[in-house]
Amino acid sequence: MRYEPDEAVLACLQYPPGCPCVNATVRPVPAPESAMLKFTVGGLKCALPLGDVQEITAMVSVTLLPGASSHLLGVIDCHGNPCPVVDVRHLLKLPSAAIQPEQHLVVLGTEWLAIPCDQAETVLWGRVRPVAAGQASGPLIQGVIQGEEGLILVLDSVHLMKGSPIAENKVRRLTHGGRVGNVRNES
Repeated sequence: MRYEPDEAVLACLQYPPGCPCVNATVRPVPAPESAMLKFTVGGLKCALPLGDVQEITAMVSVTLLPGASSHLLGVIDCHGNPCPVVDVRHLLKLPSAAIQPEQHLVVLGTEWLAIPCDQAETVLWGRVRPVAAGQASGPLIQGVIQGEEGLILVLDSVHLMKGSPIAENKVRRLTHGGRVGNVRNES
């Protein structure tokens, strides 16, 4: 059976003066609660969608990539795959700090991208509320979520993985686009 709109519906589609459709109040549907990984970077409380997190690991040695962008700390071996390590402190305009052994690495997505953090803390649930981040951090901040200790910045995983130039081609060239093979210990 095919729906045929009647004359009243067609009249409303043309938005004549006094049409109840024009003055109708649209109530936004609240965003569903999302699972987020809460972590700290430079004392700043941050979160990432849990679905984008592949794993959390202890800090490992990061190999520098000469000529890489200033926000690329280097690369690590992640299960035989080269994994760029992005300096989220630099992207958030926080003071730089040396990598410490007690820090964690959050590995994101199927693109194998890692970000160092002071500490991966917990999983929390909440609604992400958008904010206008302005020039300071651009599209990196997706919004905020209410935590027990106040607001937590929700970072945009897509921006971290795709929108930020992380010298992926350089990493692929250095590894010839493949997996890192067995490494002999010459000592």
